[in-house]
Amino acid sequence: PPPPPPLPPPRPPRLPHRAPPGGARGGGFSGISLRFQPPGFLARGGGRYIMCMPVHRIHAHIALTVIALLLERMAEHVCGDTWRKIRDDLKGIKLVKLIGPNGAFLQVTEPRPDVSNRLKSLEIPPPPTILKLG
Repeated sequence: PPPPPPLPPPRPPRLPHRAPPGGARGGGFSGISLRFQPPGFLARGGGRYIMCMPVHRIHAHIALTVIALLLERMAEHVCGDTWRKIRDDLKGIKLVKLIGPNGAFLQVTEPRPDVSNRLKSLEIPPPPTILKLG
């Protein structure tokens, strides 16, 4: 009879969960804890990476998201249009790097009339035509 197949390597023990200093709610916790299993463990279909993020980073992320949403709503109110249409119009402004025998420079495309009107309604000056020589 053929020999039996070799046994798979034993699974490493799971790491116990550690609460951050200052309690389970994260009070006083200022670092990032990344627990992971040994190399090859994920390839065998085992555990997964676990990341505990500090609370102040979560609060900062939420604050930035709210500020971005407020900016979008203000632009919608001033222009009287949806953010999607405003964004699509502003995507027409492109930055191009031109390289020639005398060097390279950065040039901004000329905004279309509807984009110019959008910038005027938002009280944003149009970008300069040439940004950088060299």
